[in-house]
Amino acid sequence: MTTRRVLLTALICLSAAAAAGSSTAQARRQGVRSTRQAQGAPGGFNPQEYERRMQAEAAERSRRWAAEAEQRRAQMMQGVRQSSRDLEQQRNEALKRAIGATDQQWAVIFPKLDRVRTLVKDARSGILTVTYSSGTSSGGNASASGPTPGANQGGGGTAGGTANAEGGATAGTTGGGNWNPLSSTEDKQTNTRTQSGWKWARPSDSKGRDRLTPTEKAAEDLLDSLEAGGSTKEAIAEKVAVLRKARETAARELPKAQQELRQVLTFEQEAALVVMGYLD
Repeated sequence: MTTRRVLLTALICLSAAAAAGSSTAQARRQGVRSTRQAQGAPGGFNPQEYERRMQAEAAERSRRWAAEAEQRRAQMMQGVRQSSRDLEQQRNEALKRAIGATDQQWAVIFPKLDRVRTLVKDARSGILTVTYSSGTSSGGNASASGPTPGANQGGGGTAGGTANAEGGATAGTTGGGNWNPLSSTEDKQTNTRTQSGWKWARPSDSKGRDRLTPTEKAAEDLLDSLEAGGSTKEAIAEKVAVLRKARETAARELPKAQQELRQVLTFEQEAALVVMGYLD
């Protein structure tokens, strides 16, 4: 009887110890699981949450990259327009010296001459094309080409700067995007590669669409349709008619503006502007 009581007591003690050990092990496993979840270990991995987080991070990266690209583009266009303004100021100063005007004379002449210059451009020209080449030993060059009847045309500059066509559209050109390729050649002897391209010299590139003249806006609207493709003949014809009307309006206003300009010029100044094509 005593032996049976001892065995029974021993069994009870062993069962209690086993239960306690099981509880301790379970508590330990729960602690490890909690630690893993807190540290992002596989023990707490949630595929749906992980996918959602990855998608959110990818969307944020795309948004950030797009914002940075837009900022770079805006900075580039700001630089192009500032360069265009600087060139315009230089061109005006050269024009002032070419006709031999004093500061006092120029203050009177310039507004009338600028009006004539705008009307000459609007009545007789359109949007030009600009070409560039890069990779040459000279560091690249740019030139402007296009029809400018009745007006002088000047170009130049670098592919990373600007090219301007006097009497036509001002071309805000850069060595960056929006260029259409023309050719690419490689000289293995000199290890030089030359590339060239072209694009439309839109007036809005250099001065913004809000500052376009009626003729420039009509020309860009027509060019938009031609480049986009898919427009009907009737739609294109309508825009052609708008552009022609804007040119005709400028041509009607030009003689009066030229007469007003002549009234503030000396004989020699008038002759110089006839040479330049601003006066008939």
